[in-house]
Amino acid sequence: PIPDQAPCTLLCASAFGNDGMLRIRGRMLRQRPIAPVPALFWAAGFSFSFASLLRDVPYDPALKFLFFGEEMSMLARMWTSGFDVFAPSEIVIFHLWARDYRPSFSADVRDYFGLKKRSLARVASLLVSAINESSSSSKQEEANVAG
Repeated sequence: PIPDQAPCTLLCASAFGNDGMLRIRGRMLRQRPIAPVPALFWAAGFSFSFASLLRDVPYDPALKFLFFGEEMSMLARMWTSGFDVFAPSEIVIFHLWARDYRPSFSADVRDYFGLKKRSLARVASLLVSAINESSSSSKQEEANVAG
């Protein structure tokens, strides 16, 4: 598409994969926004920021060979560190989503599935822990208001 005529996209939840991790996909907006749009999701392959983001919220070195789940973990950590994410109001890049035309790095990694399984468990633990902490603090706030 011609960038001036191509619609902008916003990342949205799609479905949960067999591994329990949320999948996201780009949805075309009907109209081009006049300014960047606050977003709920973040994609590592489409991230533009100052270097301070990675100094304040570095990638988790314990997430070895994780593809689905790494972005949810990073987004949660960015948001709890005070960062917001936005979808651009202009086309700035195109992405080829298909990966079947090239070999994957995982074919050459010993214990790839074991490393990935441990990484998935770490992300699930971090996200569930954050949800439980958020739920507990909300209940405490409700009790304070009611009391």
